[in-house]
Amino acid sequence: MYCKVRSFLMVFLVISMSLMYTDVPAYAGELANDNNMFKSVSNNSYDVLSLSQGDYDVLNEKACEQNDNIAIKTLCESFLSVSRASVRDQKYSATKYLSDDSRNKKTIQYRLSEYDYLKELYASRGYSIIKDSVFFDGYKCKINEDTAEASIVEHYSYFINDGFDDANYRIREYYFSLNRDNDAWYITDMKTNDACELSIGFTYEPIDIQYAIIDEPIDTSDPHDSDVLPMVTNYAPYQWSYNRSVAVSYASQYYNSVNSFFGSNTYDCQNFASQCVWAGLRGSYSNPTSYVDLPAVKKSIVANYLQSAWYRNVNTGYYRNTYLNWTWDNVGGFAYLLQCSANYPIGPKGSTTYGSVSYVGTADVIAYCTSGSPSATNLSHAMFVTGVTGTYGSRTKDNIKIAAHSSNTNSAYQTLSSYTSYAANKFSRTYISAGYYPSPKN
Repeated sequence: MYCKVRSFLMVFLVISMSLMYTDVPAYAGELANDNNMFKSVSNNSYDVLSLSQGDYDVLNEKACEQNDNIAIKTLCESFLSVSRASVRDQKYSATKYLSDDSRNKKTIQYRLSEYDYLKELYASRGYSIIKDSVFFDGYKCKINEDTAEASIVEHYSYFINDGFDDANYRIREYYFSLNRDNDAWYITDMKTNDACELSIGFTYEPIDIQYAIIDEPIDTSDPHDSDVLPMVTNYAPYQWSYNRSVAVSYASQYYNSVNSFFGSNTYDCQNFASQCVWAGLRGSYSNPTSYVDLPAVKKSIVANYLQSAWYRNVNTGYYRNTYLNWTWDNVGGFAYLLQCSANYPIGPKGSTTYGSVSYVGTADVIAYCTSGSPSATNLSHAMFVTGVTGTYGSRTKDNIKIAAHSSNTNSAYQTLSSYTSYAANKFSRTYISAGYYPSPKN
């Protein structure tokens, strides 16, 4: 029964796509070859505008005539597709898929405001999404009579005229609570595995859209982080240059996959960002013999500077604040390592500044805090900068493109303003200038 109904839904979808958006099949293939994002593309990869609001509604009606599992899966996919479509076209609205009593929940209001934020952001900047593609996998569902819990992973890609030439990608997992009412299922609550939602102290509140889309004030204070290294006399004898192109290439390859040489963490953002920096310092991303080999910094070579050890899974044990000891794997630990790097003879050199994105450059590491003013002790999530536009010293979130890897079901490759609504003053910027080591590069 499931295969027969699924086939019917796919036939309906493909016919609708062919009638209303004839470019979809070619576009899906194009995306499949872009950065290896889509390793396999089937007919359930589609442009969200290829179906009208009414078509999505019909899909749900037909699914409800079958079994609960199909109805819930179709409802979750429709809600996410229509929500994405609403960013592009105001004729779409996903609220009809919500239960009446759920619309006052802060979690629901927050989620809906995410899409409203993107719609207003793009309108205020004069951007428009030219085309997109979405598909879903990883669906799981547990049904208990008239209630259900479901999860699904959304893979969303799009091209937008925002000044960057390459595609944008967003992958994340959604968790739905649902109720049955009069033989139809409705969404009663939802959350995601976004890093901010998993952060300590995060609270669900609707995004203040008018505040969030305001161009950030320019930070006129020069962070004096040029390529001239700080004047410290006891550096190791060999300077290793930081190859930003290699670092960006590494980010582009691994933001949505795992380099098995390093493995992954449950919260993987800084592990990924450290790998990008490691690749840039190494000058290639061919794997060495061990992950403690240079340009990583193992404890045995730093003598009295134990706090400057930097390699996968290291805990220096130096600070009372345990997070600062995880220099490779923790966002605050890495930021503080580079903030203090002028004091260490071996390892990556640079600086960390807080409260602005004005001076962010390609191959920097940036991070945000969810509350308060940013510092090494309260940063929540790290991202790697893959490209910038605009002028150094006057950049905003619109001028910054990032790659981020939070988990195997949550990653991104898109502009910072599209990725998060957090204001620029919630960010840190870690600049990497070079590395100093006891032996030359091979």
